[in-house]
Amino acid sequence: MRRRGRGPEARPQGGGRGGASVDVTGKLRRGDPAETVVTYAEEVDADLLVLGTRHRSEEYRALLGNVTDQVLRLTARLAVVVKTDVDE
Repeated sequence: MRRRGRGPEARPQGGGRGGASVDVTGKLRRGDPAETVVTYAEEVDADLLVLGTRHRSEEYRALLGNVTDQVLRLTARLAVVVKTDVDE
């Protein structure tokens, strides 16, 4: 998988409101998506998981599952779920 303009690890730092900054790290891993996210979060002792979700039909979710749901069930870490539009 290729990212445009970035290597496999990126650490953008931005000044948020009140001068706060956030370190963001990206990694490319292989394996079960939910288990891989949870394992990596434990390895780096992540403070917060930010997960995306798309509104899908119940049939779609029952057939293929939902990585965000699986991550939430597997982790005890703080997580935020951000709803995104479905790309069709």
